[in-house]
Formats: sequence, C-alpha cells, structure tokens
Amino acid sequence: MPTTRKSSSTTKAFELLETVASAGTAGASLYDPAATSHVAVSTAHRYAASLLELGVLEKDGGGRYRLVDITMTKKVCRSRPTCSQPSSART
Repeated sequence: MPTTRKSSSTTKAFELLETVASAGTAGASLYDPAATSHVAVSTAHRYAASLLELGVLEKDGGGRYRLVDITMTKKVCRSRPTCSQPSSART
C-alpha cells in the first residue's frame, strides 16, 4: 500500500497553484498560498519563482500571481526538446 507524504514539495507547490487558481483574475499575493500551504512566505516565494520560470505562473506589477493557460502554448515546450505537444501546435 503506497503512502503519501503530505509535506512533500510537490504537494505544497500544487497547493500554491490551487490557491492562485482560486483567486482567479484578481491574482494572489504570496501570503495567501503560504498560509494555505502552511509554509513560510520565503518558501512560497521559491516555489513561485520556479513556477514563474516554468511559465505556469505570471506576476503582475503589483506582486500578484496568476495562473497561465499552458494548454497549447509554445513557451513551455520551446525550452524542452522532449516536450510533446499536438502536431497542430508545433511550429
């Protein structure tokens, strides 16, 4: 029987994504996901920085984070030669 680690980095990153997603177009500050995930704001910042680099999040001038629609985008796949995308989305 597999066990799950509720404190894993992956779980916390997904909790951060869920919090940002639930904020919708208003976006979320890092304080919101940090509180939801029970992590320090500095930890939430590291997760957010990684997710920004991957193109999953975007940050506005006011410091609020929003999800990026990564379905069918080329930005994420351009940096990964092994990324597979539908043939209609390839350039």
